[in-house]
Amino acid sequence: MWVLRRLVASTEPVRETAWMTAEYTQTDRFRAGRIHLCDLSGLEIRDCEVSGLKIVDCYRRNVYLGGDFERLVVNDVDVTAYVEAELDLQHPVRVLARDATSPDDYRAAWDAIETL
Repeated sequence: MWVLRRLVASTEPVRETAWMTAEYTQTDRFRAGRIHLCDLSGLEIRDCEVSGLKIVDCYRRNVYLGGDFERLVVNDVDVTAYVEAELDLQHPVRVLARDATSPDDYRAAWDAIETL
């Protein structure tokens, strides 16, 4: 574990030549970085700020995105409205909570959420 802490705290660029499974927590080490020609199979990014994240010219299958995205563009197509509409169909309570304007509306939405 000491090696990992030292690696994360380092300000020098690191070139890895062997497989190394690592976990990085609360670091800005990758901010404005560029990952190029790397195998990122199985990479998991969890609970991170990803504003401005671009994944370009990558390939394979089974890519999963989950989170609160203000805007989501896939292959140059803005799919935000489509995804929101699908989520509303799967979880109608979202619409109740989002459209609530009165105390009675909020109560109804909260009751529906608690029922889930």
